[in-house]
Amino acid sequence: MGTRTKCELDRLLQDVLLLSKQHCSDNTLRASTSLEDALSNAISATKNVDPTARLSLEDLYVSDLLKIIDTILSNGENSALLRSKLNLLLFNLVLALFNLELRQYMAVQLSMCASAYVCLKQSIQDELGPQNLIDILRLIQVLTYEKKLPLGTWTNDCITFLLGEICNTEEPEWLSNCCAILCNIVSRSKTVCIRIKKAVLYKLFQKRMVELLAHDSRTVVVSVLVIIGYLDEKLRDTVFCTSNIPQTFQCLFNVLDQSDGLMTRHIGCDLLRRLVVAENPTGLGGSVLTTTGKDLVHLSFFERSIQKVASLFLYLDPRTEESAKVYELLLAFCSIPTLRTPVCSAILSSPISASRAATPFWAIAKAAKMNLTEAISFDVPMRACHLLRLLLKEVFDSGKKIRDFMQLSAISEIVTNCADVLQTFDGPLLAGRCQLLIEGLRIADVAAVDDDLRAELLVTISSSVCAKILNDQFVGNSVVHQLSAPQSSTEEVPGWCVHGTEVVLELTKTLATLKDFSKLHKDLYWRTLKDERLIPFIAFAITDGNCEMVSTALLLYSHCKQVPEFQTSWLGGLIASCTKSNRDAHAEQKGLNGSCSSNLNESFGSRVHIGGDDLGSLQIDELLTKVKQGTEAKDSRLSLITSAFEQKMSIMEGRERELERLLVVRTRALEQSEKMLSMFKSTSQSAEPNVPKALETNLELGRQRNTELKLANEKMEKLLSSLQAELRLSHQENEALRSEKVDLMELLETQQTENTEERKMHSILREKFDDMAAKFTLTSKTLFEAEDQVKRLTTQLGQLGDLTKNDQEASKKLKAEILTQEKQIVDLEIELEKAKKNNTKLESSLKDEMIKSSELHTNLSNKDTHIRKLEEEIALLNSELEKLKDEQKKNAALKQQMMAMMNNM
Repeated sequence: MGTRTKCELDRLLQDVLLLSKQHCSDNTLRASTSLEDALSNAISATKNVDPTARLSLEDLYVSDLLKIIDTILSNGENSALLRSKLNLLLFNLVLALFNLELRQYMAVQLSMCASAYVCLKQSIQDELGPQNLIDILRLIQVLTYEKKLPLGTWTNDCITFLLGEICNTEEPEWLSNCCAILCNIVSRSKTVCIRIKKAVLYKLFQKRMVELLAHDSRTVVVSVLVIIGYLDEKLRDTVFCTSNIPQTFQCLFNVLDQSDGLMTRHIGCDLLRRLVVAENPTGLGGSVLTTTGKDLVHLSFFERSIQKVASLFLYLDPRTEESAKVYELLLAFCSIPTLRTPVCSAILSSPISASRAATPFWAIAKAAKMNLTEAISFDVPMRACHLLRLLLKEVFDSGKKIRDFMQLSAISEIVTNCADVLQTFDGPLLAGRCQLLIEGLRIADVAAVDDDLRAELLVTISSSVCAKILNDQFVGNSVVHQLSAPQSSTEEVPGWCVHGTEVVLELTKTLATLKDFSKLHKDLYWRTLKDERLIPFIAFAITDGNCEMVSTALLLYSHCKQVPEFQTSWLGGLIASCTKSNRDAHAEQKGLNGSCSSNLNESFGSRVHIGGDDLGSLQIDELLTKVKQGTEAKDSRLSLITSAFEQKMSIMEGRERELERLLVVRTRALEQSEKMLSMFKSTSQSAEPNVPKALETNLELGRQRNTELKLANEKMEKLLSSLQAELRLSHQENEALRSEKVDLMELLETQQTENTEERKMHSILREKFDDMAAKFTLTSKTLFEAEDQVKRLTTQLGQLGDLTKNDQEASKKLKAEILTQEKQIVDLEIELEKAKKNNTKLESSLKDEMIKSSELHTNLSNKDTHIRKLEEEIALLNSELEKLKDEQKKNAALKQQMMAMMNNM
């Protein structure tokens, strides 16, 4: 059966919804059979990414369908076949694309993990077979990957089941699913980690984890690596220590290259990203390289591993979450300046795939050209455009031409597709269309460096297209009206308006790049700078934008200062007024964030220290001591801030312990409430005369539980009041910092005025120097001749350097072969200890390998001798170069004497 359309899929799922309602109201054999037949058709239709990925909660029937499926799953009286087909349908729905909307709705709003676990227990009880068990575990694995997953009482039973299956001496077929589910649950909650450590099987589980690190399944290995990072500190320090981290990195790259299970690449990408990339601890935005990943770029397999990861784009559907995870990993690496060039260079140097006859660069460009109909979501081309922009910048920075990698028309076509999305300034998905246009403008800004490509870009993003986009934003974006009257405006700025502000900034920046090559673009550039409607966009970007928006806005402000009539005072007033009007809203938002600080779903990096990614408590104390000693003499204010943060950290630690205690109390209360509910259900189904007494008993227990919960709620309210008081103090500090920001802005304006005066003085001096330049022509000719000689010698030196590099590469290959042979020798020694009967054969093979190793050492020494000869030749050339430099210095001295003579004249 071919791929179905979205309308056909809607019809099939609506049939399932109708028959499900009939089944719930009339649970007969005929209704169950009809529902099972409809489910079979729906399962077959939802196997493909398209059109399953186009399903959304905006389709009103989808939410009703998921709710009624959850109800049917939680009813243990339904047939096993019906539950099995429902599980398969749900699995297809949440796995298609990266349908985060449906997965989050099922996992968070419906808490469908509890229903799925009920099916799991029923399957074990009825002994329905391994395949049915695997189908249910696959669904639980996908749902537990959701970051906002709520953990209920089902979690305790599920953890017990998972530990039992993993520690089972007879390895089950569903071991990889169990490890992945436990990995997901552990990474979502710190409380789960505590419960696992208190489990009876924990010591046995610790030993089992060491054994599973050598398992054949890559899913098991990567899941165990994550679990170790959360649970076992000693083993974590061993696996992620400096001596073993290269092997760990190589293992993770192999997992990405050759995935063998469901969502294996998801887990591998997440772990690799956390090991290498961390948020900037200074709070200034951006990412930094972790201690664990500091030597990653120097590893011998790094370049080849990046090429293998990038080659996945040739085989993966760009619309799937698996492809999205690979994009996010490479973009995270590129967000670190020290990794950006090595990663981009490795991708650009990737060889052509023999099976696909294409390169990863081509696959990325192809994904960037996808329109919304093909991509289903704007996120697909946006990620590809972002990575493509970084690759283009690396091409131009390395002095290469884009035509060496792909056709120029492909780049202009990508920019055209991005620009066309906002030709009609209305309709849904306006925020996504603005974001895609931003990426297209950034690509155009980078690609304008190429002379051949620039001509096509001037036609692609013509001045008329740019003028229309700017005018649409000036007229339709509510930022202009919101900032014009900030005191009276109470409505929140729509999300698309924020991205629209960035469109204005990036488009003006692109016009600044193209203005020197087109009169029409130049005229539009100056008209835009003189347009007063641009000022609110700059003010909004500075006050409410992210780090990149603020830097672009400040750059645009420096361009606007070229216009004499630019109203700087109005810009300053808008910034100050917007800051003041947003202060209360910001305080309210901070208060809400503070009240939610007890959320159990903490991230991996916020509390788990893998291989030095974060500092331990002793290291933090040492660091704070060094900071104090280094700042007491320089900045007393910074020292006060440091001490304040120390106090806040101690308060937060105490608060965390209190919240954990309250969480245990509420969990126990929830368990008892569920037990009471089950008792109530059982009593309501019976017709015995003691029902009223049982109900009164349950009601009394419920009242007692309610009283305990009220007491806990009062404690939480007291804690919230203390958090609000602390928040007010933080706002006072924030106001002081903002006043310092205003002073710095005034200082910046003063400095810019002084720079303008200095430029005028430089122009006068430049005119005088031009008059003197003609008199130095004869002396310059001699210097140019000497420089030509230096260039020729430099060229010869470069040629010898290339020869040296070739020899060094050959030497590296020989060393690699030696290492390989040495590893084989070690393996042979191990086999000698295990199999003494084959001692004679192994000794002979060892001697042969030693002879080969000695031959390789001899070849290596010969190569080293050749390299030393080349180095001697280079030294001779360097001496000749020094002689030429001495002659050049003499010529320069002669030039200075001539200048002195002319000054005397």
